[in-house]
Amino acid sequence: MYMCPRCGFVKLEREALEDFNERDFKKEDRIAISITLRNEWEKSKNREKTLTYTDLLNIKKQFSHLDPIEKLNKALLIISDKSKWVGDVVNIDHKKDYPLYFCKNWKELISVIKLLISENLINNPVVGDLNSLQITTDGYRKIRDLRKYNKESNQCFVAMWFTEEMNGIYEKSFKKAI
Repeated sequence: MYMCPRCGFVKLEREALEDFNERDFKKEDRIAISITLRNEWEKSKNREKTLTYTDLLNIKKQFSHLDPIEKLNKALLIISDKSKWVGDVVNIDHKKDYPLYFCKNWKELISVIKLLISENLINNPVVGDLNSLQITTDGYRKIRDLRKYNKESNQCFVAMWFTEEMNGIYEKSFKKAI
């Protein structure tokens, strides 16, 4: 177990560590694991569970990379979450924080930041300093729209036949899941 500057605190079973270092995990898999672990760490700052080889395989299997627009949106939301007040300057360490922003490396994070700046969603109050970022008015509008769009709904639509024979299936399956 150790504190990874990119992933957060990590506890791996010995077998998982050996397999992670020796086989089964290509560079893309390691990126997916790093992104997943860092984002989980940021949510809770508590990782009690010791990860097994199976856990790492599941992360690898379930991970899906974001497309460029999703990355930009996610990065803007993360900057917003890190901002403590309107106009707050958020500091980023490109070399360590890139997994948090769903980026493959620090160079990609720099590109994401430059694109957010070119879209006038964020600015860098100290010109040329891409470590210090501030959300713009356009950025706050975009964040509002993204949060509206991403809100969880408490509504559900069930498509099924309206016959007596379907009532049991609805009651035992759909209703329980809903």
